Amino acid sequence: MRQILIQSNSKHTKQQGYTLVSVLIMSLMAGTVVLSSLQSSVIQERLTGNFQKKINARLLAEKGVFDTLDSMTTTLSANPTSTIQELVAALPTDAHGNITGQGHQLSDLAYAVNLSHAGSELTLTSKGSRFEGLSQLNAIFELQGSASSKTSPFADGIIGCEGVDISASGSIDSYNSALGDYHITTNKGKEAVVKTVTSSGLISLSGASTIEGDVFATHSLALKSGATIDGDVFANGNVTLPSSSDIHGNVTLRGNYKQSSGTVGGTIHANGTVTLNETKLGGNLKSRGIVNITGNKITGSILSQQDVTLTRVLTVGGGVQTHGKYTQIGGVVSNGVRAKGNVHLKESAQISNDDLRYNGIGTFYTHSLGYGVSPYAQEVPLNLPDVAEVVALPTDDSEATETTGSTCDVHSIEFEVLTVDASADNAKDLTISGSGTGDIYLLSDAIGDFSLNNGSQSSPSKIITPVTADFLGVNHKFLAYDNVTIKGHLKVAPGANVMMYVKGNFKMSGSSSLTIPDNSSLTLVIKGAVEIGGGAQVYTPAKGITTTGQPVFSIYSSYSGTGIDITGGTESIYAAIYAPKTDITISSDVAFKGSVLGNKVTVSGDGGLHYDTALSKAKVVGNPSGGSGQKLVFKGWKTI
Repeated sequence: MRQILIQSNSKHTKQQGYTLVSVLIMSLMAGTVVLSSLQSSVIQERLTGNFQKKINARLLAEKGVFDTLDSMTTTLSANPTSTIQELVAALPTDAHGNITGQGHQLSDLAYAVNLSHAGSELTLTSKGSRFEGLSQLNAIFELQGSASSKTSPFADGIIGCEGVDISASGSIDSYNSALGDYHITTNKGKEAVVKTVTSSGLISLSGASTIEGDVFATHSLALKSGATIDGDVFANGNVTLPSSSDIHGNVTLRGNYKQSSGTVGGTIHANGTVTLNETKLGGNLKSRGIVNITGNKITGSILSQQDVTLTRVLTVGGGVQTHGKYTQIGGVVSNGVRAKGNVHLKESAQISNDDLRYNGIGTFYTHSLGYGVSPYAQEVPLNLPDVAEVVALPTDDSEATETTGSTCDVHSIEFEVLTVDASADNAKDLTISGSGTGDIYLLSDAIGDFSLNNGSQSSPSKIITPVTADFLGVNHKFLAYDNVTIKGHLKVAPGANVMMYVKGNFKMSGSSSLTIPDNSSLTLVIKGAVEIGGGAQVYTPAKGITTTGQPVFSIYSSYSGTGIDITGGTESIYAAIYAPKTDITISSDVAFKGSVLGNKVTVSGDGGLHYDTALSKAKVVGNPSGGSGQKLVFKGWKTI
């Protein structure tokens, strides 16, 4: 019995040991799990913190890009013709050349932007940081648009969308009013561009007039009676010059070129036939058509895709190459002749150093030349360069709304004028009497009223207050009138930039006058016609642009038909005219200064026209360069 009890106690002791070991193992496993969980939590917390720092750094890098872009956009708005180099130079940088900033004014939130550029492409490398978190972005922008004066509607001398007719005996030239008034010796240039826009745009130049600048004809160009162009000529159609006409620059055209006497100072490049009669050519001649030249001399070379005929041309200095037949009657050609077709030499025609090669049949005034055999006659086809086709000037026959160089109405002027007109329902006529010394009507930014009203024929003295209306994307205050008849005197107050709207017609006659003092401007927006008759005087400052960038006198017209007629009195008239639907006539014996853009433009009289190059950077009633200049365009970004 005792033995049995001992065995039972031993078995119970073994079970207690097993339980204790099991509990210890489970406790150890639980502790391990807890420790692992704690470690995982710490790791996750650290990962979350690092991720948050990385996100914050990325946001700071983006902020660096946007802050830098805002700064450059502000600079570009103030200076629309800025180059990339100028935009970069205007940015505030630290000693390392970086643009730096912070987020929420905390030192641990910071960015640094470095800029690089190639051509028109600008790369912003922005580094953002948040404690140990770092992020870098490359943002790529492109400076698009033109920094030239072509972004302004006042960027040329004369633009006639459908045609230009110049018969003035005075010069069409340029000057810079920033340097003072026009002067024939001290302030005169050759930047008076004359051009058309539509496919029917014909330019006609007659009289003793001279254009000192380039001519762009989207159809044809016709010169008459000894006119002169002191610049280059581009035409989509034909160019015809009568006797004693001169072009001092190059001529590039898609049609035929014909000139009787006179000179061409540069080269001629044509798609069509070139016919010169007693015309001196100072450069090369290239034609995809037939070339016929009689008399005088060619300084350069001749290259033709078709036949070439030279009749008693004194000299050709640069040789002749033709893909067609070659005929030479008299004269001397230096530097060789190459012809893929037949060759005919007549009347002692000379080719210097017997430098002749041809593929066709040769006919010569004497067999003693020996040109009928090799090496002159070649069986292997000659390898001659082709004449490149002249690319057409861009044209626009539609009422386009885009601001392209080929669009005449870049501002959709009819819509803009109608927008102002809708706010001018209560506009009344304004009549300024010319009795006695003439009544005086004064315009300011905020009011229009008579300062002198003794004439019974003037409108009743009534204060005109402005109406507000959008024009060219900017809200303005307009002094609005129905018809304006001026026989007395209209004046702009000193320091005022007046916006004037006329629903009907604006007419100056008799001894009337318009006076705009220094640092003042008048912008006339009109739905009707403008007439500045003989005897009327327009007095403007010598500088055509105010200190704020406004043209001192500008006219915006939506009138269709003959809507602007300027004769004027003894004083030259300064105006920047934008009237793409209006036929404009300027017939004055005194000069017109400024710029003209119309549907058809006719210039006559002895006064001439002097384009003010300062207008190329003028503001268009608040929008620099017409609101159509350069801009920074986002091209994409890359996370580093």
